[in-house]
Amino acid sequence: MRFSPSIFVLSFLSSLGHAQDEVRMGVSQNDWKGGWKQKHEKGVDVNFEYLVSPWNTGVGGYIFSPRPHMGMSISTHGGTSQLYIGLTWRLNFKSFFIEPTFGGEIHNGRIKQASSQKKALGTRLLFRESISIGYQLSEKHSLSIMLDHASNSGNAKPNGGINTFGIRYGYKL
Repeated sequence: MRFSPSIFVLSFLSSLGHAQDEVRMGVSQNDWKGGWKQKHEKGVDVNFEYLVSPWNTGVGGYIFSPRPHMGMSISTHGGTSQLYIGLTWRLNFKSFFIEPTFGGEIHNGRIKQASSQKKALGTRLLFRESISIGYQLSEKHSLSIMLDHASNSGNAKPNGGINTFGIRYGYKL
């Protein structure tokens, strides 16, 4: 039998999960500026994200029960890789959904001077927000497209920011 890393990851995470925890995997493109044009960040990123059950108690209940998430985007072409955490809110419309998020990230990109492969982002820690639009295929399976933006919000120069566009598969554990 052939070893499959994705089956191994799903099996491991399903042993950890609660009823509404979810793992997402996909591919994305950094430095997206529309028209599929990239200036510094070439190639494809691999994205992994883990969402936990909604935060319904205490402050979480007052801010509309978001789902905490943590994730990473790994550059496959020497560009900027990112680790991120934050909160995800979900708006359901039958089988379709929209998910805005807010949080922060740390990255391995350039700080002051851009290179031929990485943008200059001004600080190591960035604010990160995203929006996903998706379709719930079944109780456990979903597909979504995601657009995110990370920047230092003008707290340092340069403030090039980085935009990522991608597609992801979600599996509820």
